[in-house]
Amino acid sequence: MRIRRQRLPDRHRVFAGGVGRRVLAAGDVHEDRRSLSVGPRQFARVHLERLLGGAGPVTEGRKGARDEGESEPESSAAGSYWVYVVECADGTLYTGYTTDVERRVQEHNSGQGAKYTRSRRPVSCVHAEELPDKSAALRREAAVKRMTRAAKLRLIGRR
Repeated sequence: MRIRRQRLPDRHRVFAGGVGRRVLAAGDVHEDRRSLSVGPRQFARVHLERLLGGAGPVTEGRKGARDEGESEPESSAAGSYWVYVVECADGTLYTGYTTDVERRVQEHNSGQGAKYTRSRRPVSCVHAEELPDKSAALRREAAVKRMTRAAKLRLIGRR
């Protein structure tokens, strides 16, 4: 059986399998974010900057946006990723990763942290390990989560 292909008008034609540039109407060109190898937020920011005529980086309205004079927090310096273990009020252990252990424990205690810890407050940090990058931290977090309770207690120095 032969598939019949129809030639579409230019405004419907998609080039490079849907990735790259697509003609929307005569003269209008749309860039697909996948062709630029950027995430959705960065893609939106780049296009907003283009629409504003290159007025510089767009920071208004972004959560956590800083003024030019304001520096990065000291605890989130490059290479500062942490895997932590907190003990909940009911004696259970919860493992996670973060860039700032103190802030994350406060989030857990305020009810803004993980769903698991919301009903087991207050929590206290019993172990923290600093790792060089996010990838290493995520691997270590997964390894700790796979441990038995006895192994986690040995890790935090309780047995």
